[in-house]
Amino acid sequence: MTTFQKAHALLFHILVISLLPLKITASPRTEAEALVKWKNSLSPPPPPSLNSWSLTNLGNLCSWYYVVCDNNNTTVSEINFSGANLTGTLTGLDFASLPNLTSLNLNGNNFGGSIPSAIGNLSKLTFLDLGHNLFEDTLPSELGQLRELQYLSFYFNNLNGTIPYQLTNLPKVQYLNFGSNYFISPPDWSQYSGMPYLTYLDLDENEFTAEFPSFILECQNLTFLDISQNHFNGTIPESLYSNLGRLEYLNLTNCGLEGKPSSNLSKLSNLKELRIGNNMFTGPIPTEIGLISGLQILELNNVSAHGEIPSSIDWPVEKIRFLFLYKNQFSGPIPEEIGKLKEMIALDLSVNHFSGPIPPTVWNLTNIIVINLFYNQLSGTIPIEIGNLTSLQFFDVDTNNFEGELPETIAHLTALKKFSVFTNNFSGSIPGDFGKNSPSLTHIYLSNNSFSGELPSDLCSGINLLVLAVNNNSFSGPLPFLRNCSSLVRVRLDNNRFTGNITEAFGVHPNLVFISATGNELVGEFSPEWGECVNLTEIEMSRNKLSGRIPSELRTICQEKSQRVLEDYLILKFLTYQITTSVEAFLKSLVTVDAY
Repeated sequence: MTTFQKAHALLFHILVISLLPLKITASPRTEAEALVKWKNSLSPPPPPSLNSWSLTNLGNLCSWYYVVCDNNNTTVSEINFSGANLTGTLTGLDFASLPNLTSLNLNGNNFGGSIPSAIGNLSKLTFLDLGHNLFEDTLPSELGQLRELQYLSFYFNNLNGTIPYQLTNLPKVQYLNFGSNYFISPPDWSQYSGMPYLTYLDLDENEFTAEFPSFILECQNLTFLDISQNHFNGTIPESLYSNLGRLEYLNLTNCGLEGKPSSNLSKLSNLKELRIGNNMFTGPIPTEIGLISGLQILELNNVSAHGEIPSSIDWPVEKIRFLFLYKNQFSGPIPEEIGKLKEMIALDLSVNHFSGPIPPTVWNLTNIIVINLFYNQLSGTIPIEIGNLTSLQFFDVDTNNFEGELPETIAHLTALKKFSVFTNNFSGSIPGDFGKNSPSLTHIYLSNNSFSGELPSDLCSGINLLVLAVNNNSFSGPLPFLRNCSSLVRVRLDNNRFTGNITEAFGVHPNLVFISATGNELVGEFSPEWGECVNLTEIEMSRNKLSGRIPSELRTICQEKSQRVLEDYLILKFLTYQITTSVEAFLKSLVTVDAY
């Protein structure tokens, strides 16, 4: 080889070597300098926990707060800012100076701006969580260089554009969360690959449209899939049922999907939660759904399903805990088989056309917390067995055709928070101990029935009652128990036969916004305590036997509100012949406003 050829070969080797990527060797100083520089770029003042991040503390780098080093304490391997409430960006972080970083967790902060493309330099990263921040713009395609990634989350940010298809080529990812952003569908999903190790995929609450993402059907190890709250169209692909048989959680809620629910749902035999409500499905529930023996949560609400719920469904009696079929067009009786679901916690069949009585088996569901049957055509009575439901917190059967008296055993519902039976045909008196043993009771709705007698004296024993609506009945007697109801926000007593002195009935109700006692037989004068109802915007007290003058304390509240009377709709309707002159004086004290 001639001298010229040797020189040429040497130059060639030098050129090749110069084109090879430089291997960055981390040192404690370069890592520390990069972290301190990033710290100084964050919005001041930095929290005291970052005081350790200082070049004067270089010897203790592996003891810096939020920093974890490798097993040999020679290099930074993890940064965990989860929930630290920091504000800043990633542009001040030199990713190239942290080549051995395996975990970066910034979840639950206020980081914003774009995600830099230089993040692709973190070639050893296995865990990246940027969720619950303020990141915006599009994702850099360089994320597809992170070949060691197993966990990747961008949940709850302001990211937009399409998800780079390069991310679906990451060979080791098991967890992907793009939920609660503004991502849109790409022109063609065919560029996206199936991910063989992916078990968790969340695309919920984005702006995806058009066809179902086809790459999902190739992710055959998925156990969790949530694409809810998007704008897809068309039907659920039949291949989903055959390809994704390992699914345990499937959420397609409010996706714009249509068609008949497929009998092939039963192929998803490992499902524990099935949420497909708020879509445009039609037709009956496929009976095969009962073959999913481990199902715990079934949401089929607002899917335009109609007909009867077939009693032939072999309900998974040991497992199901939540059954939501509300806002459909179901008719006929409620199947007795529902009462076999012994683990049931919540049953919501509201806003349908169910008829007939509540099956007696329902009163055996001793673990149940929620029963919502309102807006149906149910009839019959509420039996004494309701007292068996000692875990019951929410009972709502309003707007049906129930009749008879409420049983004494409703006083045994010690966990009760809401009791609603308005707009039915109930009659008789309310059990005297109702409320006495229910300290968490906050909402009582008895309106539009034919109840009579006095209200229970312990109705507000827990001092937590917020709403009391008993209007349009035939209740009578005094109301002294109301003085103890200091948390009341809204009260409807109108069109009954209540008696007694209004001063004795009401105390201090600082949260009260609305009260109507029109059409009763109340007497007495308004006490100065009414001036402490500082949030009051509407009083209706007409057609009673009140007398005296309106106290100055109440006038003061009204004067303060009179400037915005049109916004607050402050209405004072306690006019009677006995206090006409007082009302005239009161009206004169108000600042004049235009007629509404």
